[in-house]
Amino acid sequence: MSLVIVKPVVVTDEMLIDSNVPVDDYPPFDPDEIYSVGARVVLGRYIYESLADENQGNDPLGYPDKWLSPGVVNRWRAFDDQISSRAMGPNLITYRIKTGRAANSIGILNLTGATEVKIRVEDPQLGVYEKAQKVNPITPQSSWWHWYYGYRKARNQALFLRLPSYPRAEICIEIKGGEKLGVGLIVLGQQRRFGIGVEYGARAGITSYSRVRRDSDSGEVDIRKGRSSKRSTFNLAIRNTEVDQVYDFMSEVDSVPVLMIATDSFKAFTGYGLIKHFEVVVPNVSTSDCSIEFDGFI
Repeated sequence: MSLVIVKPVVVTDEMLIDSNVPVDDYPPFDPDEIYSVGARVVLGRYIYESLADENQGNDPLGYPDKWLSPGVVNRWRAFDDQISSRAMGPNLITYRIKTGRAANSIGILNLTGATEVKIRVEDPQLGVYEKAQKVNPITPQSSWWHWYYGYRKARNQALFLRLPSYPRAEICIEIKGGEKLGVGLIVLGQQRRFGIGVEYGARAGITSYSRVRRDSDSGEVDIRKGRSSKRSTFNLAIRNTEVDQVYDFMSEVDSVPVLMIATDSFKAFTGYGLIKHFEVVVPNVSTSDCSIEFDGFI
């Protein structure tokens, strides 16, 4: 398949029309309240933690020495650029979004406890388009023993890459599952497709941010589990007629997070992050080779 890259739409407060994920992580900030060290409040989509006692009348946005933000509220964790932080809710998570522009691709990443993801695109004139994907746990091997007794691997992503381009549409995202249902990241945007296909020899790996310390005397190991991110390097064959448009697009998304699907054969080559390196070589009159290095987010 062609390389698919989705440059995401930044979802603003105005675009998020509705969600069943509440914003009740902590009480809203009150300038008349006196906060002690460690007290947490909500202002906008962010959580703030007090860094001082007798903290009164100090707006978190204007007093960084008094407040520290550990992140966004539960509802907005699906749009915070961090795959590992999840928006959580029992049984059903819904988001209704109106981007004001065409978004023909949606990526739902780092799902947990999910069984089905449904996308509904509603346009006042062009009608309604709906598509669903089952994400139930599956067994990696096909045999009667593995079906009844074997390990089942949960599918943690759902990709919708051929949605209709309705610029005035509202997009409804429904994620169904169990009591511990969660979603790490929702990416919406217009996809770009390039190339003939990824060449053999592609590499995919993991960058671990865990800390491992070994005592030089006893040899004992102390492990502090951290998060990890995806990384991949591969070569993409493209037509020479695509060289300029690929080069221009790669310049456009320099230092811009993107959703990248290098191949639909291996999930390891799907991720959200930065294109760290891009280079094109033109060896003949018809095709060229692109080398790409991708660095995923945690």
